[in-house]
Amino acid sequence: MTRLAPFLLPLALAAGALLPAQFGVNSHLRHFVGGPVAAAAISFVVGMFVLAVTALVVQRSLPPPGSVASAPWWAWTGGLLGEFFVLASIVLARLASGPRPPSLSSLPSRSWPRS
Repeated sequence: MTRLAPFLLPLALAAGALLPAQFGVNSHLRHFVGGPVAAAAISFVVGMFVLAVTALVVQRSLPPPGSVASAPWWAWTGGLLGEFFVLASIVLARLASGPRPPSLSSLPSRSWPRS
């Protein structure tokens, strides 16, 4: 067992809990940047920066380019699949949210009988 084992379950729970928030944040971002593709690109640039900093802190260095280049071709599909997932979540977030419930101010007022 690794020294990170106690953190794995909380990490998995946090990742699952934050996934719907990512959908909403990225979907909202698309309105400010001109569409879902731009929002996905910005999301990936920010994520790449954060992961690079995390790698430097955790591993003390980035992997050498030679080892990265020697990865099999299919290893690169992880980024492609991640991009597809984020882009699809941005496009589909509006559909998945369904109709919005009425606000409380639009509901008819009701007089309750007094006792």
